[in-house]
Amino acid sequence: MSDDAQMEKENRKKTGVAPFSRIEKLIKKFIADLDLDLSHLVVLTEAATGNYIFTPLVAALANAEKVIAVTEDSRYGKSKDVIKNTLLFADYLGVEGKIEIFDVLKPALIEKADIVTNLGFLRPIDKNFIPCLKPTAVIPLMYETWEFREQDLDLHECWKKGVPVLGTNEEHEALRIFDYVGHLCLKKLYEAEVEVFRSKIVLVGNNRFGKNIVKTLSAVGAEVLCVTKAEEEEVRQLGGTKIGDSLKETNVQDETIDCEAMIINTYPSRDVVIGENGDISTKRLKELAPGTAIIQLNGQVDRKSLGEHSFVLLPKEEPKVGHMSWTLADLGPKPLIALHSGGLKVGELLARARLKGLHCTEAEREALKHEISQDFSPTQRKKYKN
Repeated sequence: MSDDAQMEKENRKKTGVAPFSRIEKLIKKFIADLDLDLSHLVVLTEAATGNYIFTPLVAALANAEKVIAVTEDSRYGKSKDVIKNTLLFADYLGVEGKIEIFDVLKPALIEKADIVTNLGFLRPIDKNFIPCLKPTAVIPLMYETWEFREQDLDLHECWKKGVPVLGTNEEHEALRIFDYVGHLCLKKLYEAEVEVFRSKIVLVGNNRFGKNIVKTLSAVGAEVLCVTKAEEEEVRQLGGTKIGDSLKETNVQDETIDCEAMIINTYPSRDVVIGENGDISTKRLKELAPGTAIIQLNGQVDRKSLGEHSFVLLPKEEPKVGHMSWTLADLGPKPLIALHSGGLKVGELLARARLKGLHCTEAEREALKHEISQDFSPTQRKKYKN
């Protein structure tokens, strides 16, 4: 084994992530594709485990003046290991001098930042956090604005204090994040021992992930029946069949007979899809389709009732309300590196606009000229501006 190969093997063993050489190539690709340049900007983000390790490394390789990363012990790993592994990667990439990692988030760290990401170890970004920000600080969301969770970030307080906040357009051609969601469902179906090919799969939900799930599963030979408010012709063009608008409909329930899996994809709705008070009762579903595997991608189901009726249910543990059961990091490093590179690009655009002297609203308008940035809906703006 060559010295390089031996080093790759040792590094992967230490960090538990993909070969360093591939990570370097991916990071540099997305930096180039997005023309990401964080020169003269200080980035405050998290240092984390698995494929979430890369965000501070992306910022550092994109020429950030300084990257301040915050970590802590979690169920995923110890902070001391996160620090060690992040710095190991930083050394490999030649950016170790640009990254500082702390295991406590202090006001003195917050007030240095030009760009603050909304990632786990910085949350919640609330009324205690926001006053510590410098006057020109900005916050890019590492997701689309329809996924916004107000418990993670006080948007009203940000806008009140003049802090610009925008989302990241996950359908941007350089990112194409939604295209990975179908592959995530494919992986989870295999884990549930559903073969997919020549399998009857019901997809319930009308959010923006749906079309990519239909397209991916139908392309590998599944019969995909969709419970959605989307137009029938749109579903057909993706390779699926629309069977109705809601699982409450009798004809829709009848169509679930002999289905082998059901994917729940109903966020941001908080309504229970399967359960005694849901769109379809667990008892009724068992009568129609015993042995069906339930993939709870997002949305609400009565997990206790499903367990009592012996359904296969993934994930094993109930996800937090408003969160996907799995992130795309479950597939590998590429989608996370892409998404967080895109989020940092939104941060760059906002920060440059603020440093030019534009106020909050003007800075958001300026950043929105680039298609990587995504605005909040009029309803969201009305709600959180008041």
